Amino acid sequence: MFATVSKFAEPGSAQFIGMALTLTFPAGESFLHTWQDIFHQVHEINPYITVIAAVTPVADQPDAA
Repeated sequence: MFATVSKFAEPGSAQFIGMALTLTFPAGESFLHTWQDIFHQVHEINPYITVIAAVTPVADQPDAA
């Protein structure tokens, strides 16, 4: 999905994030219902994939030196 969105917006930009979130959440779902779904499915989260997903954007940043 991210590769598809990157054709239309600069990765990491506000527009890119907005497009990615639009594709991520089901159409017509309320914000609270989405969080309710996440809460009910939290036991299915793979911790290894979650850590990789959280660390990758941070590790990909250029040094600020």
